[in-house]
Amino acid sequence: TALATGTVGDGSFGDIYRVEGDPQFVRDVLHPQMTQRLMQDDAIGRWIAIEGQDLLVATEGDHKVETIDPSLTLLDEITNLIPRHVWARARYDPGA
Repeated sequence: TALATGTVGDGSFGDIYRVEGDPQFVRDVLHPQMTQRLMQDDAIGRWIAIEGQDLLVATEGDHKVETIDPSLTLLDEITNLIPRHVWARARYDPGA
């Protein structure tokens, strides 16, 4: 399942992100708190993919050392917002 960014700027979630994946998975993951988090400036413009137990956050262009910590923070916050039953379906327990 991928959440790939489209245009950046003011707009609704659907105007900014293109979402691909199993419809049930998408409904489970994109709950109001997740969409609110993904609409924050530090998430917009990033490519986000969730596949099984794997979560990837990436950006285009050059990467600087200063961007590592904010990227890890975003990754951690997204991980924490994914419901436990979604992780359980992937045979993963993030709390273990």
